[in-house]
Amino acid sequence: MQLVDRTLKTLTILSKYSDGLNLTELSTELQIPNSSTHRVLQSLKASGFVIQDDITKRYQLSYKIISISQNIRRNDTLINHARLEMKHLSILLKKNVILCVLNDDKLMNLECVEYGNTSMFRVKKGYETPWYLTSAGRVIVSMMDYDHTERMIDNAHLEPITKKSIVDKNALRMELKKVKALGYCILDEELQENVQGIACPIYDYCNKVVGAVAYTTIKTNQPITKDNIQLLLNCSKAITDSLK
Repeated sequence: MQLVDRTLKTLTILSKYSDGLNLTELSTELQIPNSSTHRVLQSLKASGFVIQDDITKRYQLSYKIISISQNIRRNDTLINHARLEMKHLSILLKKNVILCVLNDDKLMNLECVEYGNTSMFRVKKGYETPWYLTSAGRVIVSMMDYDHTERMIDNAHLEPITKKSIVDKNALRMELKKVKALGYCILDEELQENVQGIACPIYDYCNKVVGAVAYTTIKTNQPITKDNIQLLLNCSKAITDSLK
């Protein structure tokens, strides 16, 4: 915890000095020895959050901090634009509707609109799942550029969850090609028996995939239909259009 506290304090202090600080100045601000400050700085440099001027040897925050804040604002913007369309879709489907984004190699539930008082498929905001185990994760990855998609597949650790789970990377590769051609993804009993999930991608003003809207259903009671697919496609398009 001490290291975490020192790291956060270092970032906070450096944010106040546009010209940066040298090692001694920062140590004075932190009230810790130069050696301890140096260890914190080396860790922050290695992770790309801090840079050091080769001539002055002063330390400054890198633009990586800005990228993090931009991602937070982007997610807030995405939620604000998606919520109304999600509420409309939830009423039409009588289902919980989920807004998802990719967070490194995990699929994160960013927002959920629950239908009525249903307890089925309660969704915890912020919950993360390996991307390849979800319809939303697969549809997002399928819509990325080829090299990015290939990296995601190569780094995936496929494990069987049900007897229908895809565990072969070539099979997953073919599935993603199919998803990309269709424009949506249906996950059929791969994560849980008798459960289907479906997701459609959402794009930003640069036509870059930024998330997905999805829902889950019991296959024997309310299987996914063509009409349901179209409603979800309409919802994702409306959210995309509002972001452009």
